Amino acid sequence: MAAINLNKEQFQQMAEGGKPILVDFWAPWCGPCLRELAPEALPKIILERFAADSEFVFLPVAYTDSKESLDKFFAGDEQHNYAYLRDLTAMDPDKRVFGLYAEQGVPRSFVIDRNGRIVLGSLGAAQEELERMAAAIEKELSR
Repeated sequence: MAAINLNKEQFQQMAEGGKPILVDFWAPWCGPCLRELAPEALPKIILERFAADSEFVFLPVAYTDSKESLDKFFAGDEQHNYAYLRDLTAMDPDKRVFGLYAEQGVPRSFVIDRNGRIVLGSLGAAQEELERMAAAIEKELSR
């Protein structure tokens, strides 16, 4: 697994790297997170839509999870639905990166512009929220 422990400095450097980023805080024990990340949801509505754009960055961040807990999740029965996350997910076991944006609650997503500013924050896994995220990403990519 390529997951890394993400620290605040690494994250801030990435956020200020000049590319729009969708940061998605999730957890394998979170039902709404898994609904949001299921193949017919975020991957279909957002990732497929922007797959060809090298300017777009998707960063799923495992909220409170360790490498061991993620390995267990990805080895489980449902892993095939979430295999695309295996090599993308960064870990935030002490919630230091999460704490830059929120105090509690996942799934929580943020669209960050090319200058490192939050242009959209989202809590939940509803279809409407995914559409709002996609629109915000599209707007940032067109700048």
